[in-house]
Amino acid sequence: MYAVNLSSTLGSASPLFISESSADFYSNSAPFNTDDSNDQLADKITTLAGQINAATYRFLKLIAEFDRRKAWLGPGIRSCAYWLAWKSGLDITVAREKVRVAKALVGLPKTLFRLRDGRLRKVS
Repeated sequence: MYAVNLSSTLGSASPLFISESSADFYSNSAPFNTDDSNDQLADKITTLAGQINAATYRFLKLIAEFDRRKAWLGPGIRSCAYWLAWKSGLDITVAREKVRVAKALVGLPKTLFRLRDGRLRKVS
């Protein structure tokens, strides 16, 4: 079993468990057809990259708002980054970077809109 720290309520620390069989289901489902042309495969890759960027936009917007509200405050919680690392299973360094980028994007509306629309090529 794989444990993923997701919670339906902010105060809940209950992990979501994914069995190996369900993980195998997702890893065995082919994201492409073997008869796809190179152009079709390239199109699927770039489409997925845009979808990932759009999901990243939503993720960062949620983090920025969560931090702005200080919704992470609680006994023993030092910062939004610590809360994010604890709840999502991210490494603390990665969590700090997510919070830093989320805060920075608030002041960068053009970049934020390009990320939202899946048109931003790279996010550090």
